[in-house]
Amino acid sequence: MVFGRSSITLHAALMICAVSLLVTSAWAAPQEKVLNSFNGATGTYPEAGLIFDQAGNLYGTTFAGGDLNACGGAGCGTVFELLPKTGGGWTEKVLHSFHAGGGSNPAASLISTPPGIFTAQRNMAAPMATARCSS
Repeated sequence: MVFGRSSITLHAALMICAVSLLVTSAWAAPQEKVLNSFNGATGTYPEAGLIFDQAGNLYGTTFAGGDLNACGGAGCGTVFELLPKTGGGWTEKVLHSFHAGGGSNPAASLISTPPGIFTAQRNMAAPMATARCSS
């Protein structure tokens, strides 16, 4: 009978550990937060990842939007900067609007090279496009 009680105690302890892990992992789950809403002229479809600079500003690309006279009226995409506001929130600044033939519709994260120069890849098959931007 000693073996039976040990087995029940072990099962109970494992069950308590499993429930604790499930509960704490649900509490610690990351929360999404909208940092910026794009409006077409400032870009649309921010599909790629963001990068930070040393000052805490965020940089990224949008696949479309920007100059709405380009790419059939949908815009060819933008390079944007999000600057943190004092007290919370972000201010958006469009650094570059792409045009057809000039690295339009970037679909990958930016690569920061020398200050003020960003490189974005259009897609896996397309060449890199360099945008000289000043923030």
